[in-house]
Amino acid sequence: MKKQHRLQIVADLYKKGYSVRKIAELAQQRMASEKAISAQTIRADIALLVEEWRRQRMGNIDAAIQLELERIDMAITELWEAWEKSKTDYQQHSAKQKGKISVSKKEKEQVSLFDDETFISLTDTEQATKDVKEYGNPRYISEIRYQLMERRKLLGLYATERNLNTAKNSEPPTPIGRMVNLDDFTEVEKKQLLLIARKIEN
Repeated sequence: MKKQHRLQIVADLYKKGYSVRKIAELAQQRMASEKAISAQTIRADIALLVEEWRRQRMGNIDAAIQLELERIDMAITELWEAWEKSKTDYQQHSAKQKGKISVSKKEKEQVSLFDDETFISLTDTEQATKDVKEYGNPRYISEIRYQLMERRKLLGLYATERNLNTAKNSEPPTPIGRMVNLDDFTEVEKKQLLLIARKIEN
């Protein structure tokens, strides 16, 4: 039970980029443990977490990529929560104070305006309440879409990028066609080629 609690804390801090030493320090504080948590224990926890995350994914994904995927998943979860909150209606309160200017010695409920002899006597305060309708902040949806794009890139779900990432060498792609010399064709063949070209254009 205690180990599972520690693993949850370590997972959260590791995703946020904390060092092993800082994770050990914060984990001890959060668990209210009198005994210090060693760096070796934290490294073992991280190795266990990375392996667990890797098993949850399809294929053999590098640990660094796996960490980025976990960070993206966490960011997306928080962005969705922020999006839901941004759709919550609320009441906007405002207050306007009224007063009159007087030139005299400072009295009770007076505030200085320009100098030590000129004051404003507060006479009234107007309270106003306005109902504000919220339909959600579109910036959250935009950021969610961006995070999902980054996630797909890491997983190689885009066909072009997947082909480039899995290429065995850096040779340029083979061109679909090649340059031809029209002088090599007869007049009949040239006319046939012209008909084919026009048909393709149409």
